[in-house]
Amino acid sequence: MVEPTPKMKKWCFTGALVLALLTVGTTPGIALDKSNQTLDRAIRGYDTVAYHTENRAVKGNSEFYYEWNDAEWHFASVENRDLFAADPDRYAPQFGGLCTGGLADGQVINANPKIFKIIDGKLYLAASKSSNLFKHTEKAIKKADENWAKINKKN
Repeated sequence: MVEPTPKMKKWCFTGALVLALLTVGTTPGIALDKSNQTLDRAIRGYDTVAYHTENRAVKGNSEFYYEWNDAEWHFASVENRDLFAADPDRYAPQFGGLCTGGLADGQVINANPKIFKIIDGKLYLAASKSSNLFKHTEKAIKKADENWAKINKKN
């Protein structure tokens, strides 16, 4: 019998993870609106208010946290935490923090919280700077909206 290499093990694990995510995303009644979490921290611990107030990605501090939508959100200051707590929907990223361009292409891809765009007061994240979010912004958002609705449709 052939001993599996570390690379083979990695590919098997990755395939199982992808299959699990696809199963969750396509199971009736299960929405992906909590997919902005990584290790139970929303958008990998970045301060979602800072995108709006400083126009940059700022790492949050676990000392200033707020629990919302089954995730722990971290903020750089108590002021940012309080702004979020007063109106989470205003500051939370669109599409559960997934990559807007990927979603426009029908793919569920985790976004890089350092790559973003604010459009009409809404935060959109992307996996890379080559994302459709930056190439074809309006078209990408429209298609991502359509695909997000399909993913979250409750049967």
